[in-house]
Amino acid sequence: MALLALSALSAGAYVYTTATRPPALDRSSLCPADGPRSISVALLDSTDDIPEIAKREVKTSLVDMAETLPTYGLLELRRSIADSQAVLVGQVQAIHAEFERAFASYREIDELVEEKTVAKSDAKAA
Repeated sequence: MALLALSALSAGAYVYTTATRPPALDRSSLCPADGPRSISVALLDSTDDIPEIAKREVKTSLVDMAETLPTYGLLELRRSIADSQAVLVGQVQAIHAEFERAFASYREIDELVEEKTVAKSDAKAA
């Protein structure tokens, strides 16, 4: 009986320590403090008037999008292409900067570690 209780306690401790914890949330936005896990952007063209039936369809589509977001995902609504383009430019610049940083570290490794020359094989391809 004691062995069974110890096993149950050990299993409970294992589950408790290995379970993923939810991220800390920002009190004002209720989003993760370290940022969303994913971002979905919807661009709404509001240059022309939208008929009432189209407004209801858009609202239904937005609600569907919001309900299918991954946990801790962010849905951003944009009204102008310029705003969306500015966000995309910023994201591309951030990706480019990370790529350059990674490439520079690979160059440093190449300079520090001398590569061995590989002799060409005399074997012919079949």
